Amino acid sequence: MNEYSNHNQNLNLDPIIVKLTHPEEGEGWTLEQARRHVEEFKLYLYLVKKYPKISLVPTKKIDKVWHRLIEDTQLYPLICEEVFANKAQKLVSNILRILLSPFGISVHAGFMNHFPYFGLRGEQDARNLSTAFARTIALMKQHAPEMKIDFQPSVCDGICGTAVCETNAAYCGNSCGGTLCDTSACDSNSCQYSWRLGSSNAKVICRKTCSIINK
Repeated sequence: MNEYSNHNQNLNLDPIIVKLTHPEEGEGWTLEQARRHVEEFKLYLYLVKKYPKISLVPTKKIDKVWHRLIEDTQLYPLICEEVFANKAQKLVSNILRILLSPFGISVHAGFMNHFPYFGLRGEQDARNLSTAFARTIALMKQHAPEMKIDFQPSVCDGICGTAVCETNAAYCGNSCGGTLCDTSACDSNSCQYSWRLGSSNAKVICRKTCSIINK
């Protein structure tokens, strides 16, 4: 069993799988889809833990799992504690929970904040996001090469043109015009970890993170 598998042994996200498969209250995913994307989220947690000084960006599906988990205000801090707290912190946290529970006070060690503004604060921030996403993809493929992950960035619908090219054409959100998203952006010669600008008179940056083509 590798390090990544060991990391996930105690992470039970079955309640989130139930929520994700619900057609109205969840995402309406199949059971197989929900399980697969939950495993991708566990991989993301592992990477955040392993590389605490590196900015990592979740895929769109991972971000949806993350949001559903955050909604469970009891389970989320427990998962964060299991992943990010060391043994001493967990011990102190458990003792404090026992002592403070009669007063309605909940204590947890370790927490992963969700920052939804990365990439939205100007052009440089957008470039930083693209770089961080490419780095995240590389680490995912390095630590779990057997996973078939949907490498669509979590902000694809929020920033026109943020895209991952899995075939020979760029994927862009519904609001992205054809003038920004050229279909030749991801040919075999130009497919690298990079960001690209669209037309010079465009009001938004159309970036192409073209590194995930699986020939």
